[in-house]
Amino acid sequence: MAGDRTGLYVLMGVYNVAIFSVAVYSYLSNTAQVARGNSFVKTHFAAGKDFKAGVLFLTTFSTVFSGYTVVSVPDEASGSGFTSVRWIGAIILVCASILVVYPRLRPVSTDRGYFSPAQFITDRFHSRMLSVLCAVTLVIPQVIYIVVQVFSLRTTVDAVTEGEIDGRYAAIIFSVLILFYEMIGGLRSVALTDSIQSVVMLIAFVVTPFLILHLYGGFEGTVPEDCDQKFIDDAGNDRGCVAYENPRLLTYPSEDSATSMLSFLLLFISFPLNPHMLQRCYSSNSDEGLRLTATGLLSVCFLAMVPGILLGMVKAAVDPDVPGSTFGVVMSRLLEEGDFAYVVASVGMTSAIAAIMSTADSALIGVSNTLSVEVFKDLMSPHAEERMVVLAGKCVSTMTIIVALVWGTTDPNLDTGIMANWQNGLLIQAVPTFLGGLFWEEASSRSLIIGILTGWTTVVLVEFGYADKGTDTIMSSGVWGCLSNTAVFLFLQFFLDPEYLDDSKRKYDVPEARVTKQFGESRLTVAHINKIMGIGVRTTEPVTQPLGQAALLVMLIFGGVRGCILLEHARSIGGIPFIAYALVEVYDVKVVIVASWRGLTRYQCRRS
Repeated sequence: MAGDRTGLYVLMGVYNVAIFSVAVYSYLSNTAQVARGNSFVKTHFAAGKDFKAGVLFLTTFSTVFSGYTVVSVPDEASGSGFTSVRWIGAIILVCASILVVYPRLRPVSTDRGYFSPAQFITDRFHSRMLSVLCAVTLVIPQVIYIVVQVFSLRTTVDAVTEGEIDGRYAAIIFSVLILFYEMIGGLRSVALTDSIQSVVMLIAFVVTPFLILHLYGGFEGTVPEDCDQKFIDDAGNDRGCVAYENPRLLTYPSEDSATSMLSFLLLFISFPLNPHMLQRCYSSNSDEGLRLTATGLLSVCFLAMVPGILLGMVKAAVDPDVPGSTFGVVMSRLLEEGDFAYVVASVGMTSAIAAIMSTADSALIGVSNTLSVEVFKDLMSPHAEERMVVLAGKCVSTMTIIVALVWGTTDPNLDTGIMANWQNGLLIQAVPTFLGGLFWEEASSRSLIIGILTGWTTVVLVEFGYADKGTDTIMSSGVWGCLSNTAVFLFLQFFLDPEYLDDSKRKYDVPEARVTKQFGESRLTVAHINKIMGIGVRTTEPVTQPLGQAALLVMLIFGGVRGCILLEHARSIGGIPFIAYALVEVYDVKVVIVASWRGLTRYQCRRS
């Protein structure tokens, strides 16, 4: 299925020139801000905490829809069918979590001057051990995330060029470029290059489904019996429709499969706690910007995920026996379908590279920000100059890229599904700590520390003790870890001596003076958080509103697919099984949640 790829190479050249220019602009802009007296560390890692809604949405969009979107969704659709709609549910859960955490966390970060992902934990609990545990819990999943992006770069380049370019060398070149952009321009460079990458991705996401509809009839033309692609092979068999080629793809999920999907979805509750996501929360200049970003993500999750599912169905119907990445196989076919299809395929291939690069650079600066500030500056060298802190971050970025390249380019059998389990399974252990710190006055650092350690231990035991031996664990190791983490935390909170748990009576160690100097003399408590937000005056949160609470409950029930189990025998409509429509309807519920969030257009209590 060879085709001329000159258009792809030209577009890739133009794309890289554009993002290089943006990176240089970001460097000059950061240099000017530092010359005006702004903090070098905050400028590099938080872009001056002044992202407007447009840039915030574009950088978040290109970060959320990553190598998993480009590689995993089409492959899963062509191999497993419409269970791949779980990725739409995953984005819905991500937005739900954003709407619980960010309306409270952003005003606090503005008032207290946070510019690193885990600084809220340091400020709230004044515990060196809890700060380190949370930093590690946030960073390890990010490293795994970057490895997956490097692997996706390698496999995607191999697929879209059909071997004309070695994917390993391409992954090395692109990784070096990512490192360069992050080093010279910091978060500003990452966010602005993300914006260009988002534009390329959005064009591909919008145009590709219409092209597929024109050429192959969309879902209805490729999925049901007697579809438009139907033909009779030499043996007299019906071919060309998913219903004939692989009818298993259209079966409704079994009880075990539905449980697995629910487990998968629950893990995405922790996604907004990824360092690169927290950086964007802290860098927003308004509550309104975050609200619009959440609304935008809800809208474009269908725009981003449905084309991947559609590509999977096309491959399953038209090229079921062709080996290789689903994305690469279908795009290679489109190259031969005429001039317009050639242009669309070239843009689509470029968007695939853009999606992976945008996520990798965001995750990379998230790792360097967390370790250089939370570990190097706050724990190892409290009096380090700002340029030394940024230099430490660049060293961390370099080492992280080296690890990701070695792992992602040399492991031929890297399983992105297993990597996703480890990534989200470890990250979700931070959820009780953030929720406890934001909403529960009596939450104790000691019970949270023991809870996190319990969660980690559970993940390792389930993953290696049971799942690795083929034992059915019902739910993923990360979900079991979070459940044990939360149970231990709650048990200790309710049954241990309150005097032992009371952080306000604990004799503080060295970090106390540093914490009060950095974030303010007043101790951060839930009461103080409520005061910062001015609840009832300045902002309202979905989680505190009856309408928002009801919508969240409905979303959690139906977003996990199991709420639709009674519709097990429903037929497909227009080539799409009812299960897909059920998840799409959850979007309406999420609109209600977004509508219940109101905040200041621009939060005024900014620290000087």
